[in-house]
Amino acid sequence: RARRELDLQLALSTALQDVRDWSAPERATALARAYQLGQRLGEPARLLPALRALAELRAMQGQPEQALALAQQFLRLAEQAQEPVYVVFGHDMCGRFCAALGDLGPAREHVEQALALYRRQRVAAPGPSLTGEPDEGGVSLLAWLPYILWLLGYPDQALARSREAVALAHELALAPSLALALTTAGAFCHIPRREVPAVRECTERLQRLVLEKNLTAYQPWVNLYQGWLLAHGDPGQAPEGIARIRAGMADLQAFRPYQFTLLAGAYWQAGQVTEGLQMLDEALALVEQTGARSCEAEMHRLRGELLLSSGQRSAVEGQQAEACFQRAIEVARWQEAKSLELRAATSLARLWQGQGKREEAHALLAEVYGWFTEGFDTPDVVEARALSEALSSDHDAVAHNCDSRPSQR
Repeated sequence: RARRELDLQLALSTALQDVRDWSAPERATALARAYQLGQRLGEPARLLPALRALAELRAMQGQPEQALALAQQFLRLAEQAQEPVYVVFGHDMCGRFCAALGDLGPAREHVEQALALYRRQRVAAPGPSLTGEPDEGGVSLLAWLPYILWLLGYPDQALARSREAVALAHELALAPSLALALTTAGAFCHIPRREVPAVRECTERLQRLVLEKNLTAYQPWVNLYQGWLLAHGDPGQAPEGIARIRAGMADLQAFRPYQFTLLAGAYWQAGQVTEGLQMLDEALALVEQTGARSCEAEMHRLRGELLLSSGQRSAVEGQQAEACFQRAIEVARWQEAKSLELRAATSLARLWQGQGKREEAHALLAEVYGWFTEGFDTPDVVEARALSEALSSDHDAVAHNCDSRPSQR
């Protein structure tokens, strides 16, 4: 009876994930019961699925440290039980939860190891995955890797992985897998790369899928994307974009720091400085409370930009903005988040340029820009290159003027 109930509780959790919020209370109840039954049975084959689902739930509830602890427990148990498929899942979870905590190096290692192990297993034993469908696990693994790669400073590799995930999901014609691939493509690849047409395409495809297959759990993501598109389109539509993002946030408890970052950017676009600063105070407090630091550097950068957007633009606000940009760079360097470091360095260099500190600005920006080996057509890199060249020209002009001055006895 315990085995049958455990299977039913897990099946219920999976169904609720597609038609409710991923962190819905009903899912929490089902998974807590499944985990309790799994511990009572003491059978790895029964306990591992419940432990995996519970770890995922903790992540969706904004508790990445607890989620990582459960994932590490899961991985150890899977290795001890010599369950290769579960070892894949263990590395995948450890990677994603490390990423949420801002520990990007181990995050990439875990996810890429999971993908390599999964592919070897698929070659050795082709057939259905644990969910009963071939290669569905491959979609999941590919879906989450792009954001880690983008953060680390590899925007083109992120795009390639994202496209691979969407293509595989489309080939499989599995609605939940395609919804996941489109969601992560929009949120964790195209929005970071600031690709408006690609975000619009993901949004429209995901909206159709939600309506046709009744995958209501993904509707909040549609609202988030629609809000982002409005906020980054006609300036007059930014307030409506804020409202749409807030509507998505009201129905989605997972990935709260990411949602706060989208909302802060929309406030900046709308020129609503006070509201944006208040929201970022709340977001940064949540970061300290939960340890979910993947967006921390961007939060500090946006705070600086909002301060500079105020009508007064006082010396005090300039100093505060500079401190925000410096903090953003510090956090990004600690995390090895080169894409976020480039954004923060560009913001600080632009501020220094206005203050006449052209040499310092050029040195700061040239260092991080020179690190990049790809993504040269993305807006972040294009803007950094243009600013770096402008600063270099200013520096050369100043040097030329100094050299052409007549010598004085």
